[in-house]
Amino acid sequence: MIATSLSLIVVAFLWGATNPFLRIESQGLESTTKPQGQGVVGGYAAELAYLGTRWKYLLALGVNLSGSVLFYYLLSTADLSVTALVNALTFAFTSLIGWAFFGESISGRSLLGMCLVVVGVCLCVMSKIEDVK
Repeated sequence: MIATSLSLIVVAFLWGATNPFLRIESQGLESTTKPQGQGVVGGYAAELAYLGTRWKYLLALGVNLSGSVLFYYLLSTADLSVTALVNALTFAFTSLIGWAFFGESISGRSLLGMCLVVVGVCLCVMSKIEDVK
């Protein structure tokens, strides 16, 4: 149970750590030149070509998707009530990485919320460990 819980925290970190990088590296996507007369498909192709040439975006996407692969594997072994907490931790990691690497601000309320999320996750994991004993 502890190994599974730690693996879920790794998933939350992989997702949360890559979210700010994906957001930053996809900037400018809205200004891509869409081919005339090719409609929606041409627009999607232009956006895909834009993102496909940005190696930092592709690297962050690969790390993010590796977290997804690990998460889907863990769904078969972990308690669903614990796996639902991954999303809450993802938001906390996204805020912390955005602050650490990109200078994004974290309000006092957000910081308090992140602390409460971490405490809640710890309580849920501890209760599941107690259930196993």
